[in-house]
Amino acid sequence: MRDIKILGVLEEGNGSRFHRVKVILDGLADDFTVNYITFPFREVVLTEEHFKNYDVIVSSWIITNPVWEINMWCSIHNCKWIQDQDDGIPQSNHPYYKEEKQREYCKRWIQQMAITCDALTVATELIKSGFEELRRDVMVSHNFLPESGQFSLENKNWDGNRKLICGIASSYSHLPDFEELRGVLKKIGNDVELQKKIKFVIF
Repeated sequence: MRDIKILGVLEEGNGSRFHRVKVILDGLADDFTVNYITFPFREVVLTEEHFKNYDVIVSSWIITNPVWEINMWCSIHNCKWIQDQDDGIPQSNHPYYKEEKQREYCKRWIQQMAITCDALTVATELIKSGFEELRRDVMVSHNFLPESGQFSLENKNWDGNRKLICGIASSYSHLPDFEELRGVLKKIGNDVELQKKIKFVIF
């Protein structure tokens, strides 16, 4: 049987690509040839060579290339494109795309991708529902953090004799999300009674 070569597309500082691409493909490495390419943050640009040298390309979120170019190279080189989305189609209140021109471009890119890629996976049932008008075979692949290599988990039972520690953990690609929480974090920081009971950590 012919060996299937898979290329996972990663991006510096992008936690989604780590969990949604690398963690998944690492589990296939015993059965297929799996390689990765890592791009600088927000500079994910594929070349025709990637499609020529691999049978499957797996990516998450947006690639800088226009969708028609990806589809053209897939067709020429008989390469399959699997795309993953852990967010829905950008709406007017999206924290990442506040400029209308950028938001509309990303919206069109995601819609065109959803229609034409060979397989589409998403993180939640809610995100899936937003794509079902564009295609019916959307698959849900839930995030799975334990044993992923990024977090060290310990079983600790809180005994009530110390502050309860609450935290947010994320890659810096989610900075716009944290900015959306600024008002809530400020409220927590100014709540004297809450500070007596909770230690709030961002890392």
